[in-house]
Amino acid sequence: MSAKTREILQSARKPKEKTAAYALAAIARHNSKVRKEFEPKMKGMVGTEKNNGVKKVCGKELDNINDGKH
Repeated sequence: MSAKTREILQSARKPKEKTAAYALAAIARHNSKVRKEFEPKMKGMVGTEKNNGVKKVCGKELDNINDGKH
């Protein structure tokens, strides 16, 4: 995992969680190489995240990826 990817994933758990989650979703949506790397991390976040907003954003994006919308 690249340093930039790691930084983005870590920022999703900081004070601006929901904004970071939207950024993760947008990156996953538009970059198929990164999507493969982000998908398992986003699944983990949905399962462990305490912030419901982050869970919803990541969960919705995972649903879209799995439905073939991205």
